[in-house]
Order: sequence, then structure tokens, then C-alpha cells
Amino acid sequence: MFPNVAIKIVANAGALWAAARYIPGFEIFPVELFPLDFLPFAIPPLVQTYIAGAIILAVVNAIAHPILKVIGAALPLVTGAMLMIVLNIVLLYIGAGYFPALEIAGFRPLLWSGFLLGVVNTLL
Repeated sequence: MFPNVAIKIVANAGALWAAARYIPGFEIFPVELFPLDFLPFAIPPLVQTYIAGAIILAVVNAIAHPILKVIGAALPLVTGAMLMIVLNIVLLYIGAGYFPALEIAGFRPLLWSGFLLGVVNTLL
């Protein structure tokens, strides 16, 4: 079970990196989040930020996704793929509220980054 969670966290961190790199209006600001002085090597603040963002998205996804899926089941006109895109946009918006290093400027970056994260999570 743990390797599956670790793979999802790494994949979400990669999707966040791709979104920050290629989607205008989606910004992640490096913040040193963890006191890791005990490690024999240094982890750059940007890497710490991506890992923390991926963990927050994984937790939000684990908690809110089943609830939103039940709500979406009551809407028979919405197709599965469309529902997953909307769910990922809502989950990204919720996750951005809990992660101050993530800034989404407008609906278009939210739409494209939610779509990107949805594709990554669907492939896993």
C-alpha cells in the first residue's frame, strides 16, 4: 500500500511541476517547510514545496473525492470523464486554499491544471 501512495505523491509532484512550468497563471513559490537539518544532504526549498503540495493534494483527494463522487452520481447527465475533470478542478481549488505557496490566477489556469492533475491521477 505504501509504494502506491508514494508513487501517487511523486506523480502529483511531477504534475504540479509541469503545471507550474507550462500553464501561465499557475505559480508555486518555494518555501522551506521542513526543518531537515538532521539529513546528511540538503533538500532544496522548491523540492520541499512540490512534495508538500503533492501530499496536501493527496490528502484532499483521499478525503473529498469519495464525497464528491457520491454527489456526482446523483447527476445522471454528466459523463464520467467530465465529472472527473470537474472533481479535479474542485479538489485543486480546495487544495490551493490549504497550501499558501500555490497561487492560481483565474479560472483558465485552474481548468488546465485540474485537467493535467486529473490525467495524471487517472493514469495511476
